[in-house]
Amino acid sequence: MNSFYVGKDGPFNYISVTPPYTEVDYAVLMDQVSKSSLVGEDTFIVVEYPLRTDMLDSCGCLVKITDRRFGRTHLAIYGPKWAQKKRKPEKSIRAVAEKV
Repeated sequence: MNSFYVGKDGPFNYISVTPPYTEVDYAVLMDQVSKSSLVGEDTFIVVEYPLRTDMLDSCGCLVKITDRRFGRTHLAIYGPKWAQKKRKPEKSIRAVAEKV
């Protein structure tokens, strides 16, 4: 990769990471990606990974938004905190019983 072009215009909006499954340590890879000038506060990263790999919950300033499975392909999607879906509060058994 020519370093002249890497990060020339600042961080990217979207980054796709599809390493060879058996030839990479994902913890090391994600650490290197998180420290890269290619990643900014509003960057989205899509990482393809094998089934039996535990992906981290964050990547630098980015958080894991979701994991998706497409057949044998698994994707971890990281992005800014503002992009996380707000979860509905879980109803407690007591709250449900009080309505009955």
